[in-house]
Amino acid sequence: MQKQHHVSPGYWLNRIAVHYNSDPFKANPVKVLQAFFDYAGRAEQIKAFDDFCRAALKDSYSWQHGSPANALHYGEQLELLIEACYLLHQQAGQLPSKPLVAVPVTELPMLLTSKEFSNPMAFLAGFFEKRSLRRWKQWVQLFTTATLSNGSVAEEMEATHIFIFIQYLKKLVYAASRLLELQEG
Repeated sequence: MQKQHHVSPGYWLNRIAVHYNSDPFKANPVKVLQAFFDYAGRAEQIKAFDDFCRAALKDSYSWQHGSPANALHYGEQLELLIEACYLLHQQAGQLPSKPLVAVPVTELPMLLTSKEFSNPMAFLAGFFEKRSLRRWKQWVQLFTTATLSNGSVAEEMEATHIFIFIQYLKKLVYAASRLLELQEG
């Protein structure tokens, strides 16, 4: 029988630890999200993610946004996004709750449900129930590697997992952006 080793969740927060040169549990996840969206707004992040995924799905190298280092950097940014959202998810009980609000017409079309729009923490709970922090990060690595190679991520992942990754990461961008709006408002 194989021994299963249980690794502390902090082990999977390596991108925040390296990027901020500190204990990831002492990092401010809201500031990590602010940095993510200061670089590019929500719509730009969704477009960049779409471009990243298209490049990963091609059977040949097709990254169109500068050097391969840009694709590597974007993969690292996605990891920071996931880790920051994980930390916020862990702090869920410490954040103030907001009343449900209708989704403004200016926000449509949107991937989030009205409940998730009003309470993005509910989406984070479902996100980390769907897959573990470790699995999301593994999938980011598979996509990043495929983006930088001549092979497709479809060679490494099942189609259903590719679909889940793309849909849920897009929703994560929206939910993280909405969390920031709620923090500021």
